[in-house]
Amino acid sequence: MIRISRLFMILLASIATSLASVGTAGAAEKTYTLTIGTWGSPLHPHEELFVKPFMNLVEKNSHGRIKFKYFSRGTMVKEDTVPSAILGDNVDIALTIIDSWAGRLKDVSIAATPLWTLSMQQDTRELVPGHALYDDISNEFTARGVKVLCLFDIGPTIIASKKPIREPKDIKGMVIRSLSKGSSETLEALGASPIVLDVGDVYQALQSGTIDAAMNGIQGAVGLKYSEIAKYVLVPNGVFGTLISGYVMNQRKLSSLPPDLQKVVTDAAMTIRNEAQPKINETYFDYYLKQLEKGGMKAYILQRNTPEWNTWSHVLDNFRTRKAASYSPKIIKDIEQAAGK
Repeated sequence: MIRISRLFMILLASIATSLASVGTAGAAEKTYTLTIGTWGSPLHPHEELFVKPFMNLVEKNSHGRIKFKYFSRGTMVKEDTVPSAILGDNVDIALTIIDSWAGRLKDVSIAATPLWTLSMQQDTRELVPGHALYDDISNEFTARGVKVLCLFDIGPTIIASKKPIREPKDIKGMVIRSLSKGSSETLEALGASPIVLDVGDVYQALQSGTIDAAMNGIQGAVGLKYSEIAKYVLVPNGVFGTLISGYVMNQRKLSSLPPDLQKVVTDAAMTIRNEAQPKINETYFDYYLKQLEKGGMKAYILQRNTPEWNTWSHVLDNFRTRKAASYSPKIIKDIEQAAGK
């Protein structure tokens, strides 16, 4: 009887061990699906150079435990609906222009103002974790439940127009498509009448004459074929600020992943960003501006620190001073320190 009891106990122990092993294996094999939403052209470098390489790297480094559903061309989110979609749990990860969060976050719109004096090369260095400028922007998002996965400087905005814009006086009275609240304020300071339009509505508005000109990223201007409907392009080269895009993630969704997979996601985003940003820098003038010129557009480039550039900058002096008071002293200091390196 004792012998049978011992055998029975051994059998129970063996069964318990097997069940525990199955449970552990099941937990290790659990997969997670993340959604990614983008808008605009999939050929834009901040999408083409990031999304698929990022998904592939995450799937590889997670050993298949993370899968993705990718919604491009605005099928899940539009450019201006990203904040509400991320905060509302409608999408896990999304491409965004940080200035589009201006109504929710105090300092992010500074990139679209003349206060942002950094070049693309400087932003390549500064917009990474461990640098004050990046960390302060990231912390502002974190406080609202959003994780910044990475940031890109996709270059200063351009203005495509039907008549030449060379001097500040040329822009006065023009109805110009702006990208956001921040860029609208800059255009207003120059005497223009800005109107915010979704990226998909710009071509028709410019073609029909509803607007006189359109502010856009240079890559988008090529992808949307502005050269078919506009003869001129002003390249302000940073006198109006720049265009900072990036990928953000719902913090609750990120936190719901096991710690090791959270690290896989965040590490992969920065790895791909650091590979993509130098390519974005190289192609701004060498490819995208040349494409607009090949399409028949006449470009007027404001070279930094020239009399022409300084003329535009001087017109914005009062606006720059007024805007500086609306941002935190910390973000102003971050930019000044980054520019001085």
